[in-house]
Amino acid sequence: MVTNWLAELDGRRVTVEVPASSANLGAGYDCLGVALGLFNRIEVEVRGWSRGEIELTVDGEGQGELAQDRDNRFILGLERALAEVRGELPTGVGWRIEMRNQVPLARGLGSSAAATVAGVLAANALLGGVLDTPAMLRIACEVEGHPDNAAAALLGGFVVSAQTEDGVEALRFDATRDLRAVLFIPDLRLPTADMRRALPAT
Repeated sequence: MVTNWLAELDGRRVTVEVPASSANLGAGYDCLGVALGLFNRIEVEVRGWSRGEIELTVDGEGQGELAQDRDNRFILGLERALAEVRGELPTGVGWRIEMRNQVPLARGLGSSAAATVAGVLAANALLGGVLDTPAMLRIACEVEGHPDNAAAALLGGFVVSAQTEDGVEALRFDATRDLRAVLFIPDLRLPTADMRRALPAT
């Protein structure tokens, strides 16, 4: 029964840390990405009998802005991964979530991918590590859309990724040790969909 596994997890807490990422590198549109040294650290506690309530506190980027419902990318990744393994989630499950975020929102540094991957990793930790890396990447990409930021957030390092007929494929390489990223983070925010619309078709 659904309630049996929920009772097993009730009160359990895990903490995950996921990096920012930069993608569409050079000519590698939608396929080349790299993890960066900015991190979101998220702690989640299962509240099995909380009537579905979500308690979210955010310190840092996104404070006072992030959705405190099931449209939150972290919760989307978390619940999608749990459902992948255990089936439909009971309506009563709730979450207490504490985020300490360094990754700016809507600045091209993969904040939504970082949140989604963090949710998937948290679910896997709660379930005892039953999902392998390809499965976690697939779930994250189902929520996130494109694999480049998601693969970099999950695997770290420099990644080459693509959506194939058999699913998402990703290769990871260690970046050279003397590589440094210099980031210009503008005040202007622009969602990914709007940025894509600004590009020419070819």
